[in-house]
Amino acid sequence: FFSGSMAKFVDLFGPELVGKEGPVSTSAALEGKIVGVYFSAHWCPPCRQFTPQLADAYSSTLKSKGFEVVFVSMDRSEDDFKAYHGSMPWLARPFSSTVEDIYGSVFIQGGTVGMASYHFDAKDDCYLSYSNAPAHWALDDGTPMPERKPFEECSFDKSTRTFRGKVTWPGTTSFLGGVKCGEYRMVFDPEFARIIDGEIKLTGVDGDDRGTVLFGTELEYSRLMAKHALESKFKVQGIPTLVVLNSDGTVITKDGRAQVIQNLEGFPWLPDTELRDKCDQIFDIYDEDKDGFLNCKEIGKLALETGGGALPESEFVQVAALLACDPKKGITKDALFKGYTEMGMGDIAKDLALASDPKTRKKAQILAVAKEGTRLNAEQLSMIFDQYDPEKELTKAEFRALWGNLGFQEEFMQTYFTTLDTDENGLISFKELLAGLTVCSGADVDETAKFLMKVFDTHGNGVLEKDEFDAAMRASIKVLKAAVLSALEPMMMVMGGPAAMSAAVGADGEAKDVMQEIMKSFELPEPEDLQEAFDQIDANQDGKLTLEELTEAMKKDSGLAKVLLPSNLDLEGDPFGGACSVM
Repeated sequence: FFSGSMAKFVDLFGPELVGKEGPVSTSAALEGKIVGVYFSAHWCPPCRQFTPQLADAYSSTLKSKGFEVVFVSMDRSEDDFKAYHGSMPWLARPFSSTVEDIYGSVFIQGGTVGMASYHFDAKDDCYLSYSNAPAHWALDDGTPMPERKPFEECSFDKSTRTFRGKVTWPGTTSFLGGVKCGEYRMVFDPEFARIIDGEIKLTGVDGDDRGTVLFGTELEYSRLMAKHALESKFKVQGIPTLVVLNSDGTVITKDGRAQVIQNLEGFPWLPDTELRDKCDQIFDIYDEDKDGFLNCKEIGKLALETGGGALPESEFVQVAALLACDPKKGITKDALFKGYTEMGMGDIAKDLALASDPKTRKKAQILAVAKEGTRLNAEQLSMIFDQYDPEKELTKAEFRALWGNLGFQEEFMQTYFTTLDTDENGLISFKELLAGLTVCSGADVDETAKFLMKVFDTHGNGVLEKDEFDAAMRASIKVLKAAVLSALEPMMMVMGGPAAMSAAVGADGEAKDVMQEIMKSFELPEPEDLQEAFDQIDANQDGKLTLEELTEAMKKDSGLAKVLLPSNLDLEGDPFGGACSVM
């Protein structure tokens, strides 16, 4: 009889493995060894790149230290398997190409796993994967598409080669503009190579019929490869993958590839007890109710405060399932460590450092709330956060310094302050500041126009008169030109100043024209220029700009808002805003 560890390896690979000279006993070959399960295929370019690296490490270092590799082929034919294994100095699991049902297979459309691919790992483990979906793909509430969305009520009739399953989006979540449920019927060809018939019946949030999508015509899915039971067991997401097992069959790491490339000297890569201690510390920090589990709220805080972003309940359920935990109870300490070490869910040391710093945790919480309530991205919010304490309200002097650093006009600091101080307490809160910055992003033209009218209407009569408009434009152009000059300053200093820089490009007519335009832009606009701009906006030519006229002009010319609000927080990514047709 086999020992417990040998029985595990025999269960994984079978009683015999393929050696260089023929079949070898699994138990004899792997007894007492640390085993690398190598998922690879000759058709895969990254595999062909990594295999020689692994072979060199195996022959020069790892084999002598008790490491053995078992190649699990993803090749499409036995001839390909034999040719590829012939280049390897280690053992292999016998090749099997027989496909008798859908289980152990992944079906794809468009050539990419994770672009709405179907995974049939086992009878009770069938799911859709969107792991490689484009960034703009999302559920209707903006939630990213899940990497693993299980089919419900699965069944497979082998006699008719028909799979049935259902996908339901939980809570208020929906997909494709209101689709709540999809009922799938897939009919496979006799070789289980393609989905040749079937449909997806779509149902809306209100139970209404959202139409039917047909397999075999509108959707053409084919089998990428038969997935081995081993691949399903270790939840391999791509190849090449090297799963490293201890001599007792337990997993050391699922990222042996990175260890071979980056940490060869660290073999046997056994889990560090210090690392486990750090993971336990993270667990204890976030197990706020001290029940021995991290529930959805607690694991969500861990994800949020360590830079992983918010974790919706639907994703928590998927994470719990991957870690073999009951989502109603939560994630255990062992499962959290497994998630870190085997599934790459984060960096333990880095996360502990973040979790142990109250200021960093508070920052993450504030930024999450701010991002939810504004149109600013995380980088912009971090920049603001780093300039002052968001828990402190700003005085006029502090606001003037911060607002000026963000690129707004010095001449209008008082009216900016008054406009943003919505509770009229003489201070600017973090919430008020972010609300103002969101409006200043220009994303909502109507709101931005209202804001500008309040800021620049220094007479307080509800319109912009010619002198108010001129003052606003001069202040804005002054800021923009200072920014341009600052950007060009290093080049000018190298070339001896603006005049020398202009002369240096004089031999090139086109470059000279460009330089002349740049140098000309350093001059403030003439009064007639501002008059012309004012007249273009003043639709009824009454010498006053109403809110409606300003709004209409901004809708026609996005550059106008960017000139009037010359901050460096433009959401389009251009701090100078581009051309303005009224200038």
